[in-house]
Amino acid sequence: MLKSRKAAVSVLSIILFSQTALADSNSVYIMQAGDFGSATVSQSGNNDIVEITQSGDYGIATISQAGPNQEAYLIQEGSNDSSEITQSGSSNQAWVTQTGDNDVSLITQSGNNDIASVTQSGDNNFSQILQSGNNDNAEVIQSGNYNQSTISQSGFNDTALVTQSGNGNSSTIIQEGNANFISVSQTGNGGSISIHQN
Repeated sequence: MLKSRKAAVSVLSIILFSQTALADSNSVYIMQAGDFGSATVSQSGNNDIVEITQSGDYGIATISQAGPNQEAYLIQEGSNDSSEITQSGSSNQAWVTQTGDNDVSLITQSGNNDIASVTQSGDNNFSQILQSGNNDNAEVIQSGNYNQSTISQSGFNDTALVTQSGNGNSSTIIQEGNANFISVSQTGNGGSISIHQN
């Protein structure tokens, strides 16, 4: 009986979000197949898109879109995963896939035309991407366990790529200049990297 009630609530949420979004040409799709998932969406811009798929258990998804032409796509297949996407600029894209357990992803985009992508297939990983510049690209792939990655981009046309396949690694990248490129790969364990590009 509990699952039946939860399924009804999920369907109702989709209908309510769709009705609210139509006024500003926004769209929201939420599919919850796991147990005890939570999805919260706020849209105050125009032509915004949100797609959330939760097939794992105890997933938490929070997405806020305040600017126009924003796109946010989230897939949570692991257990106890948490993802928060905040978009207040214009024409940004955020992609998050969490198939591991106990992973956390935070994406904040206040610039324009930025792209952020996070893939977490390992367990107990943390990723944070902050984009306040324009035309920036950040990608994080965490297939190991207990890794931490932080990317901050405030310049224009910057690119940062982080791959963590080992365990217990830490990476911090700050890009404040323009047209910078950095690629980080951590395949060992317990490594620490900090890079600042002006």
